[in-house]
Amino acid sequence: VPTVLRENLLTPCSHWWLDSYPRLASPGGAGERLGMREVIQRAGETIFVPAGWWHAVLNHGWTIAVTENMLSPQTLARTWPMLSPDRRRSACLARAIRRLRPELLPVLRAGGEASGDEGSTVGSEHDKDDADFRMY
Repeated sequence: VPTVLRENLLTPCSHWWLDSYPRLASPGGAGERLGMREVIQRAGETIFVPAGWWHAVLNHGWTIAVTENMLSPQTLARTWPMLSPDRRRSACLARAIRRLRPELLPVLRAGGEASGDEGSTVGSEHDKDDADFRMY
């Protein structure tokens, strides 16, 4: 992991809330110019955060959060290059796409399909059932 990225990953999130957030949220701050939105989500409510939107969550009190990350056909071209370096999981995803959404294969090929010792993962046959694919 590059040093700069490692430092960002190891910096506690409290740093963001104590340093960055006040600058964004202050009147006339960058958040105002960028269209920052703040909401309070109540019990039972759902919030959809569109792909590519930066966001942060601050829980007030005891909270159970259920989150999902979605890879949609519209975001596949932008997301695939970030997923493909993880060869095992990207191979599994490519097989699932081949089986369930073959019309999306050109997107994978254009983004540089993942390959390993088994050759191209886009269009390869495997016994494993990838219909239940999960990145985690």
